[in-house]
Amino acid sequence: MYRHLIQTGLVSNQLSVLVDIRLVQALNTACCERGFSRMKLIKTASRNRLYVETFDALELLFRSVDIKTGPK
Repeated sequence: MYRHLIQTGLVSNQLSVLVDIRLVQALNTACCERGFSRMKLIKTASRNRLYVETFDALELLFRSVDIKTGPK
């Protein structure tokens, strides 16, 4: 939608760059938040001393299985 505004000259290219940065930033933040949520599910009070290899394996398992809907 905003590309049309740029092509018609109603919006500058500088604003276009800012909008592009903001759109990418939102996606990166969402990915990061999902990762921290998974880590919080894996690292509980009873599993706070996991080896890196064990944590990596559990994180891979959690990534491939959606808690609400089951396996992908």
